[in-house]
Amino acid sequence: MGREVGSVRNVAAGIVCLLTLLPFPPYLPLQSVPQRDTAAAPQTGTAIIRGRITLAGGAQPIARVDVRASSPTLKRPRAVKTDASGRYEIRDLPAGKYVVSAVKSNFVTAAFGQTRPLGPGVPFDLADGQIANVNLTLSHSGVIAGRVIDEFGEPVTDVQVTTMRYQYVNGERRLVPAAGRSTTNDIGEFRMFGLPPGDYLVSARVQNGMMFLDSDDRPENRAGYAPTYYPGTSNPGEAQRISIDAGQVVNGISLTLMQVRTVRVTGVALDASGKPLGDTRVMAINPSGMFGPEANGQVRADGRFTLNGLTPGDYVLRAGGGDDAQVAMLPITVGDNDINDVQLVAYKQSSITGRIVFDSPDVHPNPSALRIIVARPNLVVTGGGNAVPKSDSTFELKTTPGHALFRVVVTGTGSWQLKSVTLNGADVTDDGIDVPPNATVANLVVTMTTQHGELSGAALGANGQPYRDCWVIVFPQDSARWTPFSRRIVAARPGQTNGFQMRVPAGNYYAIAIDNFDVEQGEWTDPAFLARVRDRAVTFAIEDGDKKSLDLKVSSSR
Repeated sequence: MGREVGSVRNVAAGIVCLLTLLPFPPYLPLQSVPQRDTAAAPQTGTAIIRGRITLAGGAQPIARVDVRASSPTLKRPRAVKTDASGRYEIRDLPAGKYVVSAVKSNFVTAAFGQTRPLGPGVPFDLADGQIANVNLTLSHSGVIAGRVIDEFGEPVTDVQVTTMRYQYVNGERRLVPAAGRSTTNDIGEFRMFGLPPGDYLVSARVQNGMMFLDSDDRPENRAGYAPTYYPGTSNPGEAQRISIDAGQVVNGISLTLMQVRTVRVTGVALDASGKPLGDTRVMAINPSGMFGPEANGQVRADGRFTLNGLTPGDYVLRAGGGDDAQVAMLPITVGDNDINDVQLVAYKQSSITGRIVFDSPDVHPNPSALRIIVARPNLVVTGGGNAVPKSDSTFELKTTPGHALFRVVVTGTGSWQLKSVTLNGADVTDDGIDVPPNATVANLVVTMTTQHGELSGAALGANGQPYRDCWVIVFPQDSARWTPFSRRIVAARPGQTNGFQMRVPAGNYYAIAIDNFDVEQGEWTDPAFLARVRDRAVTFAIEDGDKKSLDLKVSSSR
């Protein structure tokens, strides 16, 4: 008889922000694949996950649901579809720690162990030969529908309408696109579906400001529409929030676009030698990077370019691109007047060369299982870079100039993690380096290790019993390390066994357990949040190779 893992009522799936804006975790597990005499980790086994997917609030089965089992043991998730009775079975699974989720269009995604909207699933251990029964319920997703009109009350067609919500990204609470988006039809109507429960702002945008030109094309005769938030403001702080429950349909939203005078930007794009940077395009990008180019145009053979339809705001002009191409970038602020004679001067992307070093030279993973990443707060605007090491453990990556941290993305499972990054012998793991333009930075050494501090324990509720609906947050006592991409800020939720486990580099830390409903996903990357909770946190120190146990009483962050 299979062991019952349990069933959980769905509350919502997490919404994924733009990947380029999200911080990398402080470590990522790596499949331990020795270069000699050891086969890859098994991808098949004798365990089974089975169960049934039903509609929330009843026993009605839901057919053709994608049920996915994810595990560090697997190179990619295993997925099956439910049958007419809502049942599924995923066979031949290797032992490991699994997260099970259920996905179907027009339903809110469910994951085993979710406790609130946008909450993550809870991993559980699956042993060889075990049969785990995981039953999930799905709720219908929400809908927001309405019309976009102009200043005269007339419908506007081909307007991009997007739901937005606030989310912590790299320590800042930013407004980011959420699940729903739509384009208005011929009578200005939109309908955004697939929305998980939550609070949303609705944004309407027209490409290039939807310019209207009089015949003389004077600046005062160029009109367009600014990005507008419901019910009709360009300031998201003044926008009205719309709350959606599971399966709720909100109709009758009327959003009035704001007309503004648009601005034209002209200039010349030159390469690093001062010659015209032809055969490319120039784009005006919002620094948030959320919506793609606000305007774009062709760079002519003489290097001249024109961008039309820009509404007031901050932008980054960017021309060129590609791994080996030259890139030009320039921040500008658009006001009420045209901007002329802008000069964009490109630079060659800088080259960073180095090697991977393993602190266990006899048995270590294949270097191709690693990816070296240049971590920056906004890769859309500034550009990043990544490289997979060669078989001899050397690597070369191209990146734009600016301040950069280096992190390692690894595949599979195991205990390998980043130990240090040095440049010419100096430790730059936590501080990073300033990459100059048109340069080659050599002798970067990335060291991987299996020697790390391991912290485990339990979060305890008011009754002294283990409490799972919380986050355990570990952060350094040195507030100078409360920075984006910090490998010393770690957050984890207690698992199926009610305990938590995490790896941290050697150092002095705070640890606190906070109720799930008192902390937003990623809020622990905000220095203000860490300063607010540190007086209630427990202090501890850990060295590489240490294993420490720590029980924490669940606290509120407010």
